[in-house]
Amino acid sequence: MNPEELLEAAKGLESKVSQMQFQIDQMQRLLFGAKRERFVKDPDENQMTLPFEVQQETEPEKQQETIIYTRVKNKRENHPGRFPLSDHLPVKEIILEPKVDTTGMKCIGREVTDQLELIPAKLFIKRYIRPKYITPQDDESLNHKGIIAELPVFPIEKGIAGPGLLAQVMIDKFVDHLPIYRQIERFKREDVKIASSTINAWQESVCNLLEPLYDTLKRRVLAQGYLQVDARKEKHIADTTGYITRLLRKRYCSITSTGDPGKVPQNC
Repeated sequence: MNPEELLEAAKGLESKVSQMQFQIDQMQRLLFGAKRERFVKDPDENQMTLPFEVQQETEPEKQQETIIYTRVKNKRENHPGRFPLSDHLPVKEIILEPKVDTTGMKCIGREVTDQLELIPAKLFIKRYIRPKYITPQDDESLNHKGIIAELPVFPIEKGIAGPGLLAQVMIDKFVDHLPIYRQIERFKREDVKIASSTINAWQESVCNLLEPLYDTLKRRVLAQGYLQVDARKEKHIADTTGYITRLLRKRYCSITSTGDPGKVPQNC
């Protein structure tokens, strides 16, 4: 080979060595270099750039204008305060004197604070005691005829429930809709045990006493010239065999006059 060919071969080898050395440097940079420098991508002229830089739009010039209006404001009424207590309630006064000695001082007024209180219902035993008497003549003879006072008339003959207790049971059941089992639990809190069958018998006896009032009300309602009838059908258990029959429940309401045009009572 002539010197020129040797020179060209040397230049080719030198260029190849430089290229390989560049590749070795890039590989070492990827393996041992910093994380932020490992993946460096050469820019490509054909790669399109995304328009992340958005030009800020110029805000339009703000114009000021004056608005005049009239607002109607409702006057707020003062709070009425506590509701007044009924005048028919009994009042128990408790006078609280200062803890300091008020001897020689002059009273210039009083601060009155009312509080509504309740005394829970209390069961008690009403015991009727009737002494028996005989005359001295009966004491000497063999025929002893004692004298004793008569018992008052009770709602339930030979019953242990007094009129007040019976009225409370009926009001709780039919006015306040308090079931019997809850009334029994209330009696248990007073350490009084009453069977449910006993209370049911009380209700039946009271209903029998109220039957004349029911007949009178029914007669007055049916005697009116105008009746309103509720004839809704409901399911009722006919007997213990489980058969269910549809019975027609009728509720009669009559309109009576009271002389007040704004109030029309109903008798049902």
